[in-house]
Amino acid sequence: MISAFFKILSVAILLTGLLAIMVIKNISAEKQKYINELELTLREEQKINELYKIEWDHLVSPMNIKKISEMIITNDYEKYFVVLDNEDIEENNELFNDVIEVYETSTINQNLAR
Repeated sequence: MISAFFKILSVAILLTGLLAIMVIKNISAEKQKYINELELTLREEQKINELYKIEWDHLVSPMNIKKISEMIITNDYEKYFVVLDNEDIEENNELFNDVIEVYETSTINQNLAR
């Protein structure tokens, strides 16, 4: 009777151990699948960021900065850029925190000389 009880108990422990191993392997497989999905997402994001970097490098290249500065000097930049008044900036101050202000150099030089 006792030996039968130990046999049943050992079989139950064996089955419980096998079940635990299967659950752990399933969790590991799910984690590996999730890691693979994250790696794919990371690669896609890196490709997109690389494209943005290429576009940004193109936008701020010395040739383009020279062209933009010439357009500003000739007052031709209104064709390509949105020109904001002080009223626009004051009304939507939070939206235009990154707006670069352009000053005339003569005004700056006069203020520094005083």
